[in-house]
Amino acid sequence: MKWTIRALIMLTLMATALLVGAQDDVPLIEFIPSGPNNPWKNEIANACYYGGSLSGKCNNTDVNDDNIVDQSDRDWMWNAGWHLIRQEYGMTPTDSFDDAYEQILPDTQRTQINDKAPGCYPIYYEGVPDRWLLWPGGTSVATAELYFNDTCEFARFYLENIVAAETYEEADTICKRDLGKHLYPDRFANSFYRCVYYRPDFTTYPQNTGSGG
Repeated sequence: MKWTIRALIMLTLMATALLVGAQDDVPLIEFIPSGPNNPWKNEIANACYYGGSLSGKCNNTDVNDDNIVDQSDRDWMWNAGWHLIRQEYGMTPTDSFDDAYEQILPDTQRTQINDKAPGCYPIYYEGVPDRWLLWPGGTSVATAELYFNDTCEFARFYLENIVAAETYEEADTICKRDLGKHLYPDRFANSFYRCVYYRPDFTTYPQNTGSGG
């Protein structure tokens, strides 16, 4: 009887040790170590970092439902976050998203701009989710309004010299046509660019920047 009790105690201690060892003390919120959390400007940008759509989820999600959050779970989430933020910023079209991480995509993709129509569009603004841009519509440089709710009401910020375009080349044409040859588009959210006087690093832009809401 004593041996049975001792064996049960030892098994319990071993199971507890394994569980504690597998679930290391890791922060729920991680901040990007350098640069903006924007994949167009920073190759290490990840949706798992603070402000990303997966912030607070990547170090504590049990991906394989085995009741243990270990390094393999975290690795999967961080890899998925790397792909996800690039899809959210339009670098990777949804139809070519890595199949291995497809389950991380939201059930409903954000609304794509339809013929540059006016509307209240959900965006990631400088890597921060849950922002909405009130776009007046059209194919010219315009002033847009940034809101914190999906009705585009109440407190807002004005964003000057904004262009709605599906490609970098299209945005570049509009900036130069409306504001002069020394203006360049700087993409700050899916399908939205700000015309600026400095030339962004073109090496970070593919020929087609993709689209999104």
